[in-house]
Amino acid sequence: MEFRVLGPMEVLCDGRPVPVGGARQRAVLAAMLADANRVVSVDRLITAVWAEHPPPTARHQIRTSVSGLRKVFARVDADREIIATKPPGYALLIEPGELDAQDFLAKAAAARAAAAEGDLAGAAGTARSALALWRGPAWDGIPGEVVRAEATRLEEQRLGLLEACLDWELALGRHHEVVGELMTLASDHPLRERFHYLLMLALYRGGRQAQALEAYQRARAVFQDELGLDPSEELQQLQQAILAHDPGLTAGPAPARAVATARERGPVKRPPGHIPVQLPRDIDDFTGRGDELKRIEAIMGAENSAGRGVPVVTLTGAGGVGKSALAVRAAHRLADRFPDGLLYADLHGTGNHPVRPAELLARFLRALGVPGSAVPGSLDERAELYRNHLAGTRRLVVLDAAADEAQVRPLLPGGPGCAVLITSRSRLTALAGSEVIALDVLGTADAVEFLAAVSGRHDDVAREPETAARIVELCDGLPLALRIVGAKLAARPHWPLSRMAHRLHDEQRRLDELTHGDLSVRHTIDLSYRALDPRGQSRLGGRACRHDPTSRPWRPGR
Repeated sequence: MEFRVLGPMEVLCDGRPVPVGGARQRAVLAAMLADANRVVSVDRLITAVWAEHPPPTARHQIRTSVSGLRKVFARVDADREIIATKPPGYALLIEPGELDAQDFLAKAAAARAAAAEGDLAGAAGTARSALALWRGPAWDGIPGEVVRAEATRLEEQRLGLLEACLDWELALGRHHEVVGELMTLASDHPLRERFHYLLMLALYRGGRQAQALEAYQRARAVFQDELGLDPSEELQQLQQAILAHDPGLTAGPAPARAVATARERGPVKRPPGHIPVQLPRDIDDFTGRGDELKRIEAIMGAENSAGRGVPVVTLTGAGGVGKSALAVRAAHRLADRFPDGLLYADLHGTGNHPVRPAELLARFLRALGVPGSAVPGSLDERAELYRNHLAGTRRLVVLDAAADEAQVRPLLPGGPGCAVLITSRSRLTALAGSEVIALDVLGTADAVEFLAAVSGRHDDVAREPETAARIVELCDGLPLALRIVGAKLAARPHWPLSRMAHRLHDEQRRLDELTHGDLSVRHTIDLSYRALDPRGQSRLGGRACRHDPTSRPWRPGR
């Protein structure tokens, strides 16, 4: 039995086509082939066939389609179970060598492994064998988002292997053989800069300097017209090297291109513009949290992360407790372990308008070097492309102020090497594999040190330790409150600490006092209140109306 999806979908037995039924059965088969040997839920099959508008009888029709496919396969091989029922759906059981997409990925990995060992001729030959499996666009003619996402992933793999193969062939001195193919590729994929780079190099090595420079001008015009951008520094440097007849261009592999497998080569080498460093600046007066920092570093340590998938740490706690500050400090300390980039986004999960995952993925993809016009439209396609760009790299993703698991899940990398650091007022317990670190308010010693650092009044704090401790107590050790108080003391150096303690003593005015610039404890409490469900809001409101003496009016709760 053969299943072919690298082009129009086909099923063959002994080289002869096997009819698999009408459009609905073909769509069901295509969706199961996209997740071969894995369980595909009935809901996913319904989405594959009808997208967002399934009929009331959708589940029955899926069962009928699966039954029809089983009858087709039984006529070909009655002794074998090809479609197994496995809750919550079905699994298409494929043996090695039966699915061309699996063959392609295996050969691509073998080609990169050969290149890593220095066998460029073997690598190029294996890559060409893998590329020859393609008969057209993957799942050509099969509609639906489910299949389209997998087709996009495979197309990215194909183009990446083709770029690597052309690199190897140029290194073998085959510039005359590949120049025509590169001209076609640069025309068919005008925003894929690597094809322009390799075309310029092939033309130059073939003694066609003028045409190489013309190829640069064509690429430059495309980028300016389509994106409003100049070519990358790498392409500009190649143009200058061609103008200068740089002897380094005449032989050897194309520069700046990784050829080994992701696991063997370590971080993927990217042009400098594709190494994002998006972290906010570190906080100079950061204080305490030593145990939490050690735990984060232990979880994300290079020696630990290699064999355990993607480390995910969720920092949780009340508003104003310092989750974001700790995440930023930890990310800066971990930067050397993630040389391929540091991605950061504020998810605004505590506000009225959390950022949608699709928008966040578009921002990350652009930061990773994907042109805006090449960012896919759907959430699933963006997530696929995002995971593909992170594969084989060492990048840290910091997701600040997450609302819930659904907002975070599409932003998680798919394989080892990367790590994720999340902050959220919720524990996100439904996020599989996440290590939760709950933050409490600062202890008295750390809080006093923090107050001195923010206010810059170390001498005053040292002279009046009891007053400083009283301010900490009135702020309940909450870092946000202490930062506001410290900022006010810094702005009023003539105020004694006792004056600030006196102003904080009145609980009815304390929230008014704990506001400075755009910092406000009241605003933080308001956001926490809005995040409660109606029952929680009602309970909190009732408690406040009873003037419960056990609760402090301004405290955000823990």
